[in-house]
Amino acid sequence: MQTVPQGIKSSTIRRKVSSISAIHRLSSLDDPTKYSEVKITQRKIYRLLGTRFDQAYPVTRSLLTKMIAACGDDLYGLRDRALLMVAYDTMRRRSELISLRVQDIEWIPQNGVSILLRKSKTDQHGCGKWIHLTSESTEALPQWLSAAKINEGLIFRGVRPWGAITDGLCESRIFRIYMARARKAGLSEIVVKSISGHSMRVGGAQDLLNIGASLP
Repeated sequence: MQTVPQGIKSSTIRRKVSSISAIHRLSSLDDPTKYSEVKITQRKIYRLLGTRFDQAYPVTRSLLTKMIAACGDDLYGLRDRALLMVAYDTMRRRSELISLRVQDIEWIPQNGVSILLRKSKTDQHGCGKWIHLTSESTEALPQWLSAAKINEGLIFRGVRPWGAITDGLCESRIFRIYMARARKAGLSEIVVKSISGHSMRVGGAQDLLNIGASLP
């Protein structure tokens, strides 16, 4: 009987199978993923692992407020507060958050701010989309930029222990920041370990649905 490594998910197998298929097709080779033996093996694995997708733990407004309160006024706190607010307001993916640039900010009269999302997973051709931020994000964002002396380039960046600002922020750091602030806010360890890079997206969407927003 074939065994499947512990911790692997059906979604991971699907992605790898899709990649193998694409590489062979682009190389003008026979696609091995279409063989009956491969399909039968996949079905056996999916029956064993199940095909249900695990949804990221939602960081709703109530949890977000606690996490923001755990941010201090040092460079780490100012950055994390701005990151949390922008992530929740815009419901952007991690890759989209770390690619936001100062040049993409439009400062609107009466203290408003909009950010241009130049390209996203659902906008592969880069048509772009303007996203308006709340007053809290409008306040947090310039505080971080001013303290970090960032006038151009990427908005969210790493902070060295001695206070130096890096050129950017690694995508994997996003959910670590979420987890660190959740832990500092005193949330249970079960909740902390359930938080992922999609938690802000899920929480923001749930809050919008709860106040009556339509799905579109």
